[in-house]
Amino acid sequence: MKYLFFLLTLVLLNLNSCNMFGQDRPVCGGVVHDVHKTKPLENVKGTVTYLSFEVYNREWMDGEKPLSVECMLREGHFGGSVARDEEHESFKFDFEADDVFLKKLSDALKESGMLEFNNWNVEVAGLPPTYDLYISAKFSTGESLYINFNGGRAPVGVSKCVLNFALSVCRMVDYDREKCPKLKPYVSPYVGTHNFVYQKNGKTQHFTFIVESTGGSDGNSEVISDGDFGYVHLRCAANRVSGKYHFDVLRHYDDSKLTQVKKNSLAGIISLKNDVFYLEPLQAAPDLPDRSLLKQEE
Repeated sequence: MKYLFFLLTLVLLNLNSCNMFGQDRPVCGGVVHDVHKTKPLENVKGTVTYLSFEVYNREWMDGEKPLSVECMLREGHFGGSVARDEEHESFKFDFEADDVFLKKLSDALKESGMLEFNNWNVEVAGLPPTYDLYISAKFSTGESLYINFNGGRAPVGVSKCVLNFALSVCRMVDYDREKCPKLKPYVSPYVGTHNFVYQKNGKTQHFTFIVESTGGSDGNSEVISDGDFGYVHLRCAANRVSGKYHFDVLRHYDDSKLTQVKKNSLAGIISLKNDVFYLEPLQAAPDLPDRSLLKQEE
């Protein structure tokens, strides 16, 4: 009996928590908006005065269909971007929206068919992008258009309308797939050679931290420390930890004069702030008396 009472209490608590904000119907399971009833806009005579349009559809990307279109009309400018896929740079645009341009944009929006689905607003939090749409528009005659959904939770019939408008925007801004160059491989700003100098109380120590673009079992970085506090030459594994690069010691090179640095200790930590690299010198110079940050040499 006590178990039945416990289960009943959990059910009541759950029902209460789902409606704790006083909605007409419980909102659970990550649902943010759940409006299925549309309010079609009919016989709109005015021109568009404001527009925010974002669409992403992973099922497109064939032929002239782009992966995504983002655009905004505001204060006389129409700007945004078109992505052909995830392997190329986006095509960016920015136009002055004169009367001729506004008429074309307004006609394209009205003729797309999307006005029929005004007020649809179905969104679930936490979903990865698959087929998502957001559009908010205002007309000079006072009407407003709003449609929002994610995860493909679209009203029946809207997809063709959305594609029609997206392609109209592509034509208006002179988009072409061939105008999107291939994305360059990402290269960490830490890759390369970084030089630092410690100079205090008549003592000098030079530090060179070299980060390679690839690595393996023998690490991806080399650390050289030379000066009044000895010569240390280390092979390290450089790893990003909390936004900084930690240089874990793997072994000494044969020419290292100091060999007491322990494996898996930190040779140093490099951080990047306002495009400037800083080194916290650690076991790269075991006897260094001051571990204050050193600014990279020009």
